[in-house]
Amino acid sequence: MSTIDHLVVAAATLEEGVRWLEGRVGVPLEPDAMELRRGANEWALTVPPDGRMPLGGLAPSRILWRTPPPSTLLPDSGVRLVELRLSTPDPEALTTRLVDVRGPVRVVAGPPALAATVSRRTGPGGGVELIEIGSVQ
Repeated sequence: MSTIDHLVVAAATLEEGVRWLEGRVGVPLEPDAMELRRGANEWALTVPPDGRMPLGGLAPSRILWRTPPPSTLLPDSGVRLVELRLSTPDPEALTTRLVDVRGPVRVVAGPPALAATVSRRTGPGGGVELIEIGSVQ
């Protein structure tokens, strides 16, 4: 028998994600979600009961914004994610947890690590600079 200690599901609400997963596994689930607030921002965040993040912190939590996400309130800085790279000793387990993540994500075998490539405009002429953050072997 296996257990799921953390899962990421793309859904409009946390409740919708739970219903989707319950339909897949055939048993009722109750996610451990913490209600959080900072200033005018409010959100729910899924967290395992012991607080440890699965797969060495590479598996993401599910966040449900109760207010507009702060990123939607900031002016566009022109920075774009080109690729997110995750390295883990168990790439299959992490890939399974990221099945509903949309975007340029690549998972490889190796020691736990996180890296990203982002682009930004270099000026009004339309030039683009690529910036590497972190390292994945």
